[in-house]
Amino acid sequence: MKTIPVIQLGIGNVGLQLVRKVMNFNQTNSDYFIRYIGIADSRYLTFRPEGMNRELPGILRHKGIRSVESSIVHASSGGLYHILELLKGEKTDCLCIVDATASEDISGFLRRCVIRGFNLVLANKKPLTGKMADFHMLNRARLGCRATVGAGLPVIPEIRKILSDSESICKLEGCFSGTMGILCSALEKGEPFSAIVEEVKRKGYTEPDPRDDLSGMDIARKILILARFCGYNIELIDVTVDSLYPGTMEALPLEEFMANLKNLDAGYKIMFDQARKKNATLRFAASLEKGKCRAGMKEVMVKSVIGRLKGPEKAVIITTGKRKKESLVIHGSGAGAESAAKDMLEDILEVSDCNW
Repeated sequence: MKTIPVIQLGIGNVGLQLVRKVMNFNQTNSDYFIRYIGIADSRYLTFRPEGMNRELPGILRHKGIRSVESSIVHASSGGLYHILELLKGEKTDCLCIVDATASEDISGFLRRCVIRGFNLVLANKKPLTGKMADFHMLNRARLGCRATVGAGLPVIPEIRKILSDSESICKLEGCFSGTMGILCSALEKGEPFSAIVEEVKRKGYTEPDPRDDLSGMDIARKILILARFCGYNIELIDVTVDSLYPGTMEALPLEEFMANLKNLDAGYKIMFDQARKKNATLRFAASLEKGKCRAGMKEVMVKSVIGRLKGPEKAVIITTGKRKKESLVIHGSGAGAESAAKDMLEDILEVSDCNW
């Protein structure tokens, strides 16, 4: 049995789902054993080089690591770099650093991990959408990041395969967010915009502040990641993004923002009614073409690949130089933490495989 040591950063919705999946995996698999040696959240970290899997049920029960007993718990005021100090002298073969955070400030730590030769698995899109130099640095590692774009679909693995076959990608278009898919399908049925947002927020499909999704920046980061893997040197500021709410609502307190969403109901009803008259509909889509990235609402025919999507279904259409008339369509369903955690588990196993 091959043992894979893991340090997980982040114990929110995605992080907790990953812990559950690792526990189930270890109980049913006889070829690999994923051994947690550390978990960190925004305030604390717990580290035990001999393994701490017995603590995982308690972490799930308490939804955090502060209550972990008989473990070394450190206040993480010194930052994540404390982990690197704790690892000195420890055997770190096949060590996998798992980023299940949404942190903007983690790239420096991850770069240090690359230098140390650690494997990386990311659900956090921000390290891959910062400076181009950071992207290149992280891509030098054994890097698993399929959860960052189209969780539940093998979008990044397929792009890597296409490029490894010496094909060029001419155009890429799709709907990468199950949450946005749920939103658009409900709008198509005539449900009020404000009520839909309330519902998907209540179910945990959006970030705690739905503006993180409705601003379009999450989708913008996803298309930027794909563009970079396709070989384009593009910065986030270069992506054209259309928000689903006016800029005047950006600075409102969350409660006031949610209350003001009712002011947008009539406008979205008109948009979808007008599209319906043309046998069309609207989807929040992103595209890469001729080195340009865009994310926003797009009118599409109801019988098109994107127009046929329902609920959390996602689709990516890839056109290559060799197959300009026959695009590759990747289609599937999935939204939220469960899909992301499933992808992260697959990545942990893949980056730890000797045949990378």
